[in-house]
Amino acid sequence: MAVYQVDDAFIVYRYAANLARGAGFVFNPGERVEGVTCFLWTLFLAPFAAAGLKLPVVAPVLTAGAGCAVVLLLPFVSARLAGRARPDPWDGAAAVLLAAHPGFAYWSVGALETVPYALLLVLALRDQVAEQERGSGRRSAGWIGAATLMRPEALLLVTALLLGRVLDGPGRGARGRVRDLLAWSGVVLAFFLPLLAFRRLYFGDWLPNTFYARTGAGWTDTVHDGRVYTLGFVSSLAPGFGYHDTFTGAIGVGILLGIVAFGLPRSRLLSVTLLVMALVLAVLLEGGDWMVLFRFWVPGLPVIVLLMVAAARGLAGEVRGLRPYAGVLGVVLVASYVWAGHDARDGPDGLAVNARGRVDFYEARGDLTVRRLARIGFHGRGVARIERR
Repeated sequence: MAVYQVDDAFIVYRYAANLARGAGFVFNPGERVEGVTCFLWTLFLAPFAAAGLKLPVVAPVLTAGAGCAVVLLLPFVSARLAGRARPDPWDGAAAVLLAAHPGFAYWSVGALETVPYALLLVLALRDQVAEQERGSGRRSAGWIGAATLMRPEALLLVTALLLGRVLDGPGRGARGRVRDLLAWSGVVLAFFLPLLAFRRLYFGDWLPNTFYARTGAGWTDTVHDGRVYTLGFVSSLAPGFGYHDTFTGAIGVGILLGIVAFGLPRSRLLSVTLLVMALVLAVLLEGGDWMVLFRFWVPGLPVIVLLMVAAARGLAGEVRGLRPYAGVLGVVLVASYVWAGHDARDGPDGLAVNARGRVDFYEARGDLTVRRLARIGFHGRGVARIERR
Protein backbone atom coordinates (compact mmCIF):
# COMPACT_ATOMS: atom_id res chain seq x y z
CA MET A 1 0.00 0.00 0.00
CA ALA A 2 1.36 3.42 -0.94
CA VAL A 3 2.43 5.71 1.87
CA TYR A 4 0.82 9.13 1.99
CA GLN A 5 1.46 11.21 5.09
CA VAL A 6 -1.45 13.44 6.04
CA ASP A 7 -0.95 17.06 7.03
CA ASP A 8 -1.49 16.23 10.71
CA ALA A 9 1.79 14.32 10.67
CA PHE A 10 3.66 17.42 9.52
CA ILE A 11 2.05 19.46 12.29
CA VAL A 12 3.45 16.91 14.76
CA TYR A 13 6.86 17.10 13.06
CA ARG A 14 6.94 20.86 13.47
CA TYR A 15 6.09 20.66 17.17
CA ALA A 16 8.79 18.00 17.65
CA ALA A 17 11.35 20.05 15.70
CA ASN A 18 10.61 23.22 17.69
CA LEU A 19 10.90 21.24 20.91
CA ALA A 20 14.22 19.76 19.75
CA ARG A 21 15.70 23.17 18.94
CA GLY A 22 14.63 24.64 22.29
CA ALA A 23 11.71 26.76 21.08
CA GLY A 24 9.28 24.88 23.29
CA PHE A 25 6.23 22.71 22.69
CA VAL A 26 4.82 25.08 20.07
CA PHE A 27 3.92 25.26 16.40
CA ASN A 28 4.85 28.93 16.07
CA PRO A 29 7.56 30.05 18.53
CA GLY A 30 6.06 32.27 21.19
CA GLU A 31 2.49 30.98 20.71
CA ARG A 32 1.61 28.31 23.27
CA VAL A 33 -1.25 26.45 21.63
CA GLU A 34 -1.50 22.65 21.91
CA GLY A 35 -2.40 21.84 18.33
CA VAL A 36 -1.59 18.12 18.51
CA THR A 37 -3.55 15.38 20.23
CA CYS A 38 -0.58 13.02 20.63
CA PHE A 39 1.60 14.57 23.34
CA LEU A 40 3.72 11.47 23.99
CA TRP A 41 4.27 10.70 20.30
CA THR A 42 5.48 14.27 19.74
CA LEU A 43 7.92 13.94 22.65
CA PHE A 44 9.07 10.58 21.28
CA LEU A 45 9.93 12.12 17.90
CA ALA A 46 11.79 15.12 19.34
CA PRO A 47 15.13 13.27 19.96
CA PHE A 48 15.15 12.09 16.34
CA ALA A 49 14.65 15.68 15.21
CA ALA A 50 17.45 16.78 17.54
CA ALA A 51 19.72 14.19 15.94
CA GLY A 52 19.09 15.79 12.55
CA LEU A 53 17.05 12.89 11.15
CA LYS A 54 14.20 13.57 8.75
CA LEU A 55 10.97 12.90 10.62
CA PRO A 56 8.91 12.12 7.47
CA VAL A 57 11.36 9.24 6.92
CA VAL A 58 11.76 8.14 10.54
CA ALA A 59 8.13 8.27 11.70
CA PRO A 60 6.70 5.74 9.21
CA VAL A 61 9.49 3.31 10.11
CA LEU A 62 8.66 3.68 13.80
CA THR A 63 4.93 3.18 13.26
CA ALA A 64 5.67 0.17 11.05
CA GLY A 65 7.70 -1.31 13.90
CA ALA A 66 4.77 -0.76 16.26
CA GLY A 67 2.45 -2.44 13.74
CA CYS A 68 4.72 -5.48 13.48
CA ALA A 69 4.89 -5.66 17.27
CA VAL A 70 1.08 -5.68 17.55
CA VAL A 71 0.76 -8.44 14.94
CA LEU A 72 3.41 -10.56 16.67
CA LEU A 73 1.87 -10.02 20.11
CA LEU A 74 -1.70 -10.76 19.14
CA PRO A 75 -1.51 -14.60 18.99
CA PHE A 76 -0.04 -14.67 22.50
CA VAL A 77 -2.75 -12.36 23.84
CA SER A 78 -5.38 -14.50 22.10
CA ALA A 79 -3.95 -17.64 23.70
CA ARG A 80 -3.92 -16.04 27.14
CA LEU A 81 -7.54 -14.97 26.77
CA ALA A 82 -8.36 -18.64 26.17
CA GLY A 83 -6.28 -19.79 29.15
CA ARG A 84 -3.44 -21.32 27.12
CA ALA A 85 0.28 -20.71 27.49
CA ARG A 86 1.09 -21.11 23.79
CA PRO A 87 -0.72 -19.94 20.65
CA ASP A 88 -2.39 -22.37 18.27
CA PRO A 89 -3.65 -21.86 14.69
CA TRP A 90 -6.80 -20.14 15.92
CA ASP A 91 -4.67 -17.57 17.71
CA GLY A 92 -2.54 -17.11 14.61
CA ALA A 93 -5.72 -16.33 12.68
CA ALA A 94 -6.17 -13.21 14.81
CA ALA A 95 -2.82 -11.86 13.63
CA VAL A 96 -3.60 -12.68 9.99
CA LEU A 97 -6.99 -10.93 10.12
CA LEU A 98 -5.48 -7.85 11.72
CA ALA A 99 -2.56 -7.61 9.28
CA ALA A 100 -4.92 -8.02 6.31
CA HIS A 101 -7.27 -5.19 7.30
CA PRO A 102 -6.51 -2.15 5.11
CA GLY A 103 -6.97 0.30 7.97
CA PHE A 104 -4.32 -1.37 10.10
CA ALA A 105 -1.98 -1.87 7.12
CA TYR A 106 -2.15 1.75 6.05
CA TRP A 107 -1.87 3.38 9.46
CA SER A 108 1.01 1.09 10.38
CA VAL A 109 3.05 3.26 8.02
CA GLY A 110 0.93 6.38 8.49
CA ALA A 111 3.49 8.16 10.74
CA LEU A 112 0.93 9.27 13.35
CA GLU A 113 0.43 7.89 16.86
CA THR A 114 -2.42 5.60 15.79
CA VAL A 115 -0.64 2.23 15.80
CA PRO A 116 1.83 2.99 18.64
CA TYR A 117 -1.28 3.83 20.67
CA ALA A 118 -2.80 0.50 19.64
CA LEU A 119 0.38 -1.23 20.81
CA LEU A 120 0.04 0.33 24.27
CA LEU A 121 -3.57 -0.88 24.47
CA VAL A 122 -2.61 -4.43 23.49
CA LEU A 123 0.20 -4.49 26.06
CA ALA A 124 -2.16 -3.19 28.75
CA LEU A 125 -4.73 -5.86 27.91
CA ARG A 126 -2.13 -8.62 27.82
CA ASP A 127 -0.81 -7.72 31.26
CA GLN A 128 -4.25 -7.18 32.77
CA VAL A 129 -5.33 -10.68 31.76
CA ALA A 130 -2.09 -12.08 33.23
CA GLU A 131 -2.61 -10.12 36.45
CA GLN A 132 -6.16 -11.41 36.78
CA GLU A 133 -4.88 -14.97 36.35
CA ARG A 134 -2.24 -14.78 39.06
CA GLY A 135 -4.21 -12.48 41.37
CA SER A 136 -1.76 -9.58 41.52
CA GLY A 137 0.21 -7.11 39.46
CA ARG A 138 0.00 -3.56 38.16
CA ARG A 139 2.15 -3.48 35.02
CA SER A 140 -0.97 -3.01 32.89
CA ALA A 141 -1.47 0.34 34.63
CA GLY A 142 1.88 1.51 33.28
CA TRP A 143 0.92 0.72 29.69
CA ILE A 144 -2.54 2.29 29.88
CA GLY A 145 -1.07 5.23 31.83
CA ALA A 146 1.34 5.83 28.94
CA ALA A 147 -1.65 5.61 26.59
CA THR A 148 -3.26 8.57 28.40
CA LEU A 149 -0.22 10.61 27.34
CA MET A 150 -0.66 9.43 23.76
CA ARG A 151 -4.35 10.32 23.29
CA PRO A 152 -6.86 12.01 25.65
CA GLU A 153 -9.69 9.52 25.03
CA ALA A 154 -7.53 6.84 26.64
CA LEU A 155 -9.17 7.91 29.91
CA LEU A 156 -12.32 6.12 28.74
CA LEU A 157 -10.26 2.99 28.15
CA VAL A 158 -8.73 3.35 31.62
CA THR A 159 -12.29 3.25 32.94
CA ALA A 160 -12.98 0.08 30.94
CA LEU A 161 -9.94 -1.75 32.34
CA LEU A 162 -10.68 -0.45 35.83
CA LEU A 163 -14.24 -1.80 35.60
CA GLY A 164 -12.82 -5.10 34.41
CA ARG A 165 -10.68 -5.27 37.55
CA VAL A 166 -13.63 -4.35 39.76
CA LEU A 167 -15.66 -7.21 38.32
CA ASP A 168 -12.94 -9.82 37.89
CA GLY A 169 -9.94 -8.95 40.04
CA PRO A 170 -7.07 -9.28 40.67
CA GLY A 171 -7.05 -9.14 44.45
CA ARG A 172 -8.00 -11.88 46.87
CA GLY A 173 -10.89 -10.88 49.12
CA ALA A 174 -12.61 -7.51 49.41
CA ARG A 175 -9.65 -5.74 51.03
CA GLY A 176 -7.21 -7.14 48.53
CA ARG A 177 -9.43 -6.04 45.67
CA VAL A 178 -9.68 -2.49 47.04
CA ARG A 179 -5.92 -2.29 47.61
CA ASP A 180 -5.28 -3.45 44.06
CA LEU A 181 -7.73 -0.94 42.59
CA LEU A 182 -6.21 1.95 44.53
CA ALA A 183 -2.65 0.99 43.65
CA TRP A 184 -3.53 0.41 39.98
CA SER A 185 -5.34 3.75 39.75
CA GLY A 186 -2.40 5.46 41.47
CA VAL A 187 0.00 4.23 38.79
CA VAL A 188 -2.29 5.52 36.01
CA LEU A 189 -2.67 8.89 37.74
CA ALA A 190 1.11 9.13 38.15
CA PHE A 191 1.25 9.30 34.35
CA PHE A 192 -1.80 11.44 33.70
CA LEU A 193 -1.79 14.09 36.44
CA PRO A 194 1.63 15.57 35.58
CA LEU A 195 0.50 15.97 31.96
CA LEU A 196 -2.72 17.61 33.11
CA ALA A 197 -0.79 20.04 35.30
CA PHE A 198 1.71 20.80 32.54
CA ARG A 199 -1.10 21.38 30.02
CA ARG A 200 -2.85 23.81 32.35
CA LEU A 201 0.30 25.72 33.30
CA TYR A 202 1.93 25.78 29.87
CA PHE A 203 -1.03 26.07 27.50
CA GLY A 204 -3.60 27.52 29.90
CA ASP A 205 -6.20 24.83 29.29
CA TRP A 206 -7.16 21.36 30.49
CA LEU A 207 -7.62 19.82 27.04
CA PRO A 208 -5.73 20.04 23.73
CA ASN A 209 -6.87 22.75 21.35
CA THR A 210 -7.73 20.02 18.86
CA PHE A 211 -10.55 18.91 21.16
CA TYR A 212 -12.32 22.25 20.75
CA ALA A 213 -11.73 22.18 17.00
CA ARG A 214 -13.23 18.70 16.72
CA THR A 215 -16.31 19.42 18.84
CA GLY A 216 -16.82 23.02 17.70
CA ALA A 217 -20.02 22.24 15.81
CA GLY A 218 -21.73 21.07 19.02
CA TRP A 219 -22.30 17.66 20.58
CA THR A 220 -25.35 16.80 18.48
CA ASP A 221 -23.41 17.16 15.24
CA THR A 222 -20.33 15.50 16.73
CA VAL A 223 -22.19 12.39 17.88
CA HIS A 224 -24.00 12.23 14.55
CA ASP A 225 -20.68 12.30 12.71
CA GLY A 226 -19.28 9.68 15.10
CA ARG A 227 -22.23 7.39 14.42
CA VAL A 228 -21.84 7.72 10.63
CA TYR A 229 -18.09 7.20 10.96
CA THR A 230 -18.59 4.07 13.08
CA LEU A 231 -21.13 2.62 10.66
CA GLY A 232 -18.59 3.04 7.88
CA PHE A 233 -15.95 1.30 9.95
CA VAL A 234 -18.08 -1.69 10.96
CA SER A 235 -19.01 -2.06 7.29
CA SER A 236 -15.30 -2.63 6.63
CA LEU A 237 -15.43 -5.66 8.95
CA ALA A 238 -17.91 -7.40 6.65
CA PRO A 239 -16.74 -9.44 3.63
CA GLY A 240 -17.61 -6.72 1.12
CA PHE A 241 -14.42 -6.84 -0.99
CA GLY A 242 -14.13 -3.07 -0.94
CA TYR A 243 -17.84 -2.44 -1.51
CA HIS A 244 -19.71 -0.85 1.38
CA ASP A 245 -23.41 -0.13 1.57
CA THR A 246 -26.32 -0.50 3.97
CA PHE A 247 -26.16 -4.28 3.74
CA THR A 248 -22.47 -4.58 4.62
CA GLY A 249 -23.06 -1.98 7.33
CA ALA A 250 -25.80 -4.17 8.83
CA ILE A 251 -23.46 -7.18 8.73
CA GLY A 252 -20.77 -5.13 10.45
CA VAL A 253 -23.17 -3.97 13.16
CA GLY A 254 -24.17 -7.61 13.64
CA ILE A 255 -20.52 -8.64 13.99
CA LEU A 256 -19.84 -5.91 16.55
CA LEU A 257 -22.97 -6.59 18.60
CA GLY A 258 -22.44 -10.33 18.36
CA ILE A 259 -18.88 -10.32 19.67
CA VAL A 260 -19.84 -7.96 22.51
CA ALA A 261 -22.75 -10.22 23.46
CA PHE A 262 -20.41 -13.23 23.33
CA GLY A 263 -17.68 -11.63 25.41
CA LEU A 264 -19.59 -9.88 28.21
CA PRO A 265 -20.72 -12.99 30.14
CA ARG A 266 -17.29 -14.66 29.92
CA SER A 267 -14.88 -13.52 32.61
CA ARG A 268 -11.75 -14.11 30.53
CA LEU A 269 -13.13 -11.90 27.76
CA LEU A 270 -14.66 -9.24 30.00
CA SER A 271 -11.80 -6.72 29.87
CA VAL A 272 -11.38 -6.93 26.10
CA THR A 273 -15.15 -6.58 25.62
CA LEU A 274 -15.27 -3.52 27.86
CA LEU A 275 -12.41 -2.02 25.84
CA VAL A 276 -14.43 -2.42 22.64
CA MET A 277 -17.45 -0.75 24.26
CA ALA A 278 -15.29 2.12 25.53
CA LEU A 279 -13.85 2.60 22.04
CA VAL A 280 -17.36 2.90 20.60
CA LEU A 281 -18.14 5.63 23.13
CA ALA A 282 -14.84 7.42 22.45
CA VAL A 283 -15.40 7.56 18.68
CA LEU A 284 -18.99 8.75 19.12
CA LEU A 285 -17.86 11.58 21.40
CA GLU A 286 -15.02 12.56 19.07
CA GLY A 287 -17.09 12.42 15.92
CA GLY A 288 -14.55 10.51 13.86
CA ASP A 289 -12.25 12.37 11.49
CA TRP A 290 -11.75 13.15 7.81
CA MET A 291 -8.92 10.72 7.09
CA VAL A 292 -9.23 7.55 5.07
CA LEU A 293 -9.43 4.04 6.48
CA PHE A 294 -10.94 4.90 9.86
CA ARG A 295 -7.91 6.11 11.79
CA PHE A 296 -9.85 6.55 15.04
CA TRP A 297 -11.02 2.94 14.94
CA VAL A 298 -7.66 1.40 14.06
CA PRO A 299 -6.50 1.23 17.74
CA GLY A 300 -9.62 -0.85 18.39
CA LEU A 301 -8.97 -3.31 15.56
CA PRO A 302 -6.68 -5.63 17.58
CA VAL A 303 -9.21 -6.06 20.40
CA ILE A 304 -12.08 -6.46 17.93
CA VAL A 305 -10.17 -9.16 16.05
CA LEU A 306 -9.40 -10.92 19.34
CA LEU A 307 -13.11 -11.03 20.13
CA MET A 308 -14.01 -12.16 16.61
CA VAL A 309 -11.63 -15.11 16.83
CA ALA A 310 -12.71 -15.98 20.37
CA ALA A 311 -16.38 -15.95 19.33
CA ALA A 312 -15.73 -18.03 16.20
CA ARG A 313 -13.72 -20.53 18.20
CA GLY A 314 -16.36 -20.73 20.91
CA LEU A 315 -19.20 -21.27 18.47
CA ALA A 316 -17.21 -23.83 16.48
CA GLY A 317 -16.65 -25.77 19.68
CA GLU A 318 -20.29 -25.66 20.72
CA VAL A 319 -21.95 -26.36 17.36
CA ARG A 320 -20.96 -29.62 15.71
CA GLY A 321 -19.86 -29.28 12.10
CA LEU A 322 -19.35 -25.52 12.28
CA ARG A 323 -15.54 -25.58 12.40
CA PRO A 324 -14.96 -26.00 8.62
CA TYR A 325 -17.36 -23.15 7.87
CA ALA A 326 -15.53 -20.94 10.37
CA GLY A 327 -12.30 -21.62 8.52
CA VAL A 328 -13.87 -20.78 5.17
CA LEU A 329 -15.30 -17.55 6.59
CA GLY A 330 -11.86 -16.61 7.90
CA VAL A 331 -10.30 -17.10 4.47
CA VAL A 332 -13.09 -15.04 2.86
CA LEU A 333 -12.57 -12.22 5.37
CA VAL A 334 -8.81 -12.12 4.76
CA ALA A 335 -9.35 -12.09 0.99
CA SER A 336 -11.96 -9.33 1.37
CA TYR A 337 -9.66 -7.17 3.51
CA VAL A 338 -6.74 -7.56 1.11
CA TRP A 339 -8.97 -6.72 -1.87
CA ALA A 340 -10.38 -3.70 -0.03
CA GLY A 341 -6.84 -2.51 0.72
CA HIS A 342 -5.93 -2.69 -2.95
CA ASP A 343 -9.14 -0.86 -3.87
CA ALA A 344 -8.55 1.83 -1.24
CA ARG A 345 -5.13 2.66 -2.60
CA ASP A 346 -6.31 4.70 -5.59
CA GLY A 347 -10.10 4.46 -5.44
CA PRO A 348 -12.54 7.39 -5.23
CA ASP A 349 -12.48 7.24 -1.44
CA GLY A 350 -8.84 6.22 -1.11
CA LEU A 351 -5.45 7.86 -0.80
CA ALA A 352 -6.19 10.18 -3.71
CA VAL A 353 -8.73 11.88 -1.47
CA ASN A 354 -6.01 12.70 1.03
CA ALA A 355 -3.92 14.23 -1.73
CA ARG A 356 -6.77 16.51 -2.86
CA GLY A 357 -7.42 17.74 0.64
CA ARG A 358 -10.12 17.29 3.21
CA VAL A 359 -12.30 20.36 2.56
CA ASP A 360 -12.72 19.72 -1.17
CA PHE A 361 -13.60 16.11 -0.41
CA TYR A 362 -16.27 16.93 2.13
CA GLU A 363 -17.71 19.75 0.07
CA ALA A 364 -18.10 17.33 -2.83
CA ARG A 365 -19.96 14.91 -0.58
CA GLY A 366 -22.00 17.58 1.18
CA ASP A 367 -20.86 16.12 4.47
CA LEU A 368 -21.79 17.73 7.77
CA THR A 369 -18.12 17.72 8.78
CA VAL A 370 -17.24 20.52 6.36
CA ARG A 371 -19.49 22.84 8.34
CA ARG A 372 -17.57 21.89 11.46
CA LEU A 373 -14.26 22.61 9.71
CA ALA A 374 -15.57 25.99 8.64
CA ARG A 375 -16.23 26.88 12.27
CA ILE A 376 -12.79 25.93 13.57
CA GLY A 377 -11.57 29.52 13.50
CA PHE A 378 -14.34 30.52 15.92
CA HIS A 379 -14.50 27.49 18.18
CA GLY A 380 -10.90 26.40 18.00
CA ARG A 381 -9.41 28.93 20.43
CA GLY A 382 -6.26 29.51 18.43
CA VAL A 383 -6.43 26.91 15.67
CA ALA A 384 -6.27 29.60 13.01
CA ARG A 385 -2.75 30.47 14.21
CA ILE A 386 -1.75 26.82 14.10
CA GLU A 387 -2.84 26.50 10.50
CA ARG A 388 -0.38 29.23 9.49
CA ARG A 389 2.87 27.92 8.00
